[in-house]
Parts: sequence; structure tokens; C-alpha cells
Amino acid sequence: MAHGTPDYGVTAGQRTTYQLTDLGELAARLGSIDTHDRRGDVIWMDGFENGIAKWGSSLIGVGASFAASVARARNGSTSGLLKPGNGINDTSQIFHRGPIPVYSRLGFELSVSRPAEEMILSWGIDVYDGTNLMRCQVLWRSDTDVLQYADGALGATNFATGIDLLADASLFHTGKLVVNPTSQRYQRFTLNGTTYDLSTKTPDIVADATLPHLRVAFQEEPLAVNTTGVYVDDVIVTQNEPA
Repeated sequence: MAHGTPDYGVTAGQRTTYQLTDLGELAARLGSIDTHDRRGDVIWMDGFENGIAKWGSSLIGVGASFAASVARARNGSTSGLLKPGNGINDTSQIFHRGPIPVYSRLGFELSVSRPAEEMILSWGIDVYDGTNLMRCQVLWRSDTDVLQYADGALGATNFATGIDLLADASLFHTGKLVVNPTSQRYQRFTLNGTTYDLSTKTPDIVADATLPHLRVAFQEEPLAVNTTGVYVDDVIVTQNEPA
């Protein structure tokens, strides 16, 4: 008995096109915002095309704001403009809360376009389990070009140096933080094309009886006065991330 597929099937030879067998690639070609790091199962994502109603914010200082903007965008026509206050250390933060479908490795990806100003940018994941809060945060400092992870005992510890991010209106840098709430460890951080192994690093864990949920957050802390803010876009939250 013959085996295989018909001549018109998926393995048929073609001269000007190539067969597409990966549904993830199909979604990417159709305009999905999940194109940079496709690991993990998506549980929530936002491209700011419908405004900022899905987000909460903590805005400190005169002039601090968060609003939808059409001035820059990674995909689509809209991003979020996150602006701190006019003074040094006037932080601005956005956050989103959601349920945890399963306790597995969790990921938080966000892309950011920055001006040529000194600042600290941070990606954060908070996991509430009803008894404790696991606080994970990775920071990038433009003044020293370092990446740091937050530790409750040690503060912020460098794990990469010489990290300079180009300031350009058409360029969005993509960062993705992955953590493991089961082992109560960081897992990894990916910035653009480089992945850093953080699986031996311990986050800050404190007693907190808040009901179980997941909180992801992004923050800008200016290191100069009267900064213009950063543009954020294409946020993706995942579960079942690989090791």
C-alpha cells in the first residue's frame, strides 16, 4: 500500500512558495504582536490599540502621566506614553493584574522606545499565593549600562554590563522576564537578542495574605529633570515557559 500524502498535499513540491506547517508562524504572519520570543503559552496580551483601560498606574511627581499615543508604535498605530514627574526620582509605573491559571514558569514581555535621557527602566512580576508575595524585578540603568536583578537582602545586583540601548523614535527594545514561582527563583531575562540565565537567583519573598493573583509592572525612574517619558507597546504574559 502506498504511503504519504497526495500530490496536492502539504509535502508537495512548489517553485515560488513554501509550505507553512507551524501555526505560530501563521499567527505571526497574520499580524500577531507575539513575534519576538514565542516561548510559553500566552494568557494575556495588549498592543494598546484599544487604549489604556486594561492598566493601572502609579504616577509620582508634577507632570507624571500615562496615556495612549500615536507618536510611536512597534505594531499597529498606538502605544502607551509613560511619563514620570518633572523631578529626579519621580517614578512612573504601569501594572496589570490577572489570575494565575497554573503555577508554572511565568513570563512578562514588554517593548519600550526610549529618548536620549538618563533613566532606570524595570520589568517586574509579583506572584501572590495567598500567604507570600514573590517580588521579581529586572532593571536597566542607562547611566552605567548595566542590568540588575532585585533581591530583598542585597538590593539590586548586577548580572550584565556594557548594555547600551539605542535611543531612536522608530526603535523598540524588547525585554522579557521569566520567573519560577514553584521553585521561588528567577528563570531568565531576555533583552533583544540576548538571554541571561537567572535560574540561581532568589527574588524577594515576603509574607502577604493578599488573595492569589499575578501582577506585572513596568516602571521608569528618571535620572534627570523634565524628562519626556518612554513609549511602551506589545505586552505579552505567558505561562508554561520552558526552563
